[in-house]
Amino acid sequence: MARPKKYPERPDGHINVAEVCRVLGVSRATLYRYREANDFPVPVEMGGQVWYSELAIRQWAERRAGRPLEVPWITGEPAQQS
Repeated sequence: MARPKKYPERPDGHINVAEVCRVLGVSRATLYRYREANDFPVPVEMGGQVWYSELAIRQWAERRAGRPLEVPWITGEPAQQS
């Protein structure tokens, strides 16, 4: 009998904490400070793992920096809306 996976598959368009840190170029401690400041995208918890919308993270970072991020998309760039 197959054992269930400890963590669920990646939700569409979401990245985990390590990937958020890599996209933003910050440590976990800095990420947690951002979260505590209540000015950060709200994560989704699934199967004991925390996930963030990659689009929300990028929009937040670009708003702070005043320019687009130069880091490649992890989950694939979303389709442009008309």
